[in-house]
Amino acid sequence: MTHCKRNHPIRSSLDRLPNRTCRECNRMAAREYQRRTRADAAKYRQLQELLTS
Repeated sequence: MTHCKRNHPIRSSLDRLPNRTCRECNRMAAREYQRRTRADAAKYRQLQELLTS
């Protein structure tokens, strides 16, 4: 079985993406982006609350 550069197993050609990455790498990157976006939004809300109080 082949693996991507982050050592995820590649079971079929559909799992393989450019730059030796895979669908699982793509999912992990999307989750990380969403987590950072939520954290940034929470910081923005806190700042808005401080400025309005």
